[in-house]
Amino acid sequence: LGNWCCTLRVSKKQIDQGTKPDIALTPEKVRRLEELGFLWMKKKGFEERFKELIKYKEEYGHINIAGTDERTRSLLGWCCYIRRAYRTMKKRENTYSYSSNAQTHPSPGGDWILA
Repeated sequence: LGNWCCTLRVSKKQIDQGTKPDIALTPEKVRRLEELGFLWMKKKGFEERFKELIKYKEEYGHINIAGTDERTRSLLGWCCYIRRAYRTMKKRENTYSYSSNAQTHPSPGGDWILA
């Protein structure tokens, strides 16, 4: 469910930017999701999530977050979004809003793209 929600958010952002979305997200589907209370924007910003990722790495020694732990599921969703944005950026040789942050912060370590 978390991956699906991540895909919805990315696709909505793509539509808003005038690019082809990853999935077919019609205005009707957007309306239904909004009626349900779906949040298009994450409440936590890059800085807060990045700090959570560093804390996770300090505790576990890696950033390969498991989706089975309810306490880290939200962080996993953010990492999914960042990985997808990174892959898209590499494909298009373009940058999204997170990229300026990524350049000013040291990497928490580990691979952004998981096999």
